Amino acid sequence: MTPSITVVVPCYDRPHQLERLLRQLATQQDPLEFAVLVVDDGSLQPLEPIVRSIAAGSAAVIRCVRQENQGVSAARNFGAAESATEYLLFLDDDMAVPPDFVRAHLDAQRAVGPAAISALYDQRADIRPEAVQAWYLAKTQGWTEAALAGIEETAPGLFRVPGQLLSSTNLGVCRRDFFAVGGFDLGYAAASCEDTDLGLRLAGAGVPVYRIGPARAAHLEPRASFSDICRRQRWGATETVRFVRRFADACGTPEIASVNAPIALHADSARTILRKSVKAVVAAPGIEILGFLLVELVARVAGDGPVTRRLCDAVVGAHLQRGWREGLHRHSAAPR
Repeated sequence: MTPSITVVVPCYDRPHQLERLLRQLATQQDPLEFAVLVVDDGSLQPLEPIVRSIAAGSAAVIRCVRQENQGVSAARNFGAAESATEYLLFLDDDMAVPPDFVRAHLDAQRAVGPAAISALYDQRADIRPEAVQAWYLAKTQGWTEAALAGIEETAPGLFRVPGQLLSSTNLGVCRRDFFAVGGFDLGYAAASCEDTDLGLRLAGAGVPVYRIGPARAAHLEPRASFSDICRRQRWGATETVRFVRRFADACGTPEIASVNAPIALHADSARTILRKSVKAVVAAPGIEILGFLLVELVARVAGDGPVTRRLCDAVVGAHLQRGWREGLHRHSAAPR
């Protein structure tokens, strides 16, 4: 049987996470229906031996290709070019998937495709102190619920969503459609908006976008810290500037732009000026560590409660502002 879908897994220097995911893929249902292609993005220790050892015990075709380190979007595009199946399923190495995961993606493509499809997933994190972990999981759950509010369930477990609501953690798409819109855009310096960017281009090309509920996956974040979260939010905000300018007609003026814009003495109220000034101090290089230490201290003393959650929100908000302003500087020219 010729495989119908290629699971493309980009990986850079995370052999243990890759091995865990590959063992789950090696025992998926209907192994002759799919192939797995690991893209080693120039890891210091080549990943080929891990891939080969797991492939030896699986009925599915599992192989590895390697490129010089160019980033996750370039790795995904390279994997897509190396594939030959009708469908692609991009899957990050920090995902955990049930045995029917690939089957659920294929079933959805055959029911409503060709389409762009992401499966719903749970967020799992190992963050200390535990109060910070509770805040983070509640926050990510809130983001997910807000994004999915009001979407249309066209069949049990199958949701038609706006074009931008894709997740590159797991993303199925027809190979032909993927290349017709140019694949993942390589202009984003950090993993951030590349999936939303692709989603808008696919939707603009008439490709329907869906989320599926069955075979729910999990996104794993082992050994993260509050400072890691802040820095990721900062990097994401930096690249969001490029995305908003690239899709100005679709984005308008989002809240992140108005809240974090530089101080405008002629337009901002005194309260707004004070708030922006405090954020700038909290996230300033060399001073930011004091905010991280304060969050850890309060979380350990006050536990999972409103004081800890408000403080976490405030410090993350400061780093979002810093990232947005860095993005305004970095992306001052109109993006292509």
